[in-house]
Amino acid sequence: MNTLVRGLTLDTVMDWLNISRGYVYRLIREDELQLVSQSPLLISIDSVISKIGSTFPNVVSVSGAALDYQLKQDSLQAVQQEVSQ
Repeated sequence: MNTLVRGLTLDTVMDWLNISRGYVYRLIREDELQLVSQSPLLISIDSVISKIGSTFPNVVSVSGAALDYQLKQDSLQAVQQEVSQ
């Protein structure tokens, strides 16, 4: 049985947080972002939401459900791209 791992690609996280690739790696090293998979590199949706919330608390409190939904949609796209390759 194939287990579906949900997470965001490095490029997606870079776009969402508006940060560089190196800074994403730094956040991973500092445990501010958690990995759900190392090959391919996938980052936890919850940790991205937490990072957004630590920077913009009102965004998560007001739009948390919409943010969660959109991040999960981006995660599904990442999985579909991996499968098609």
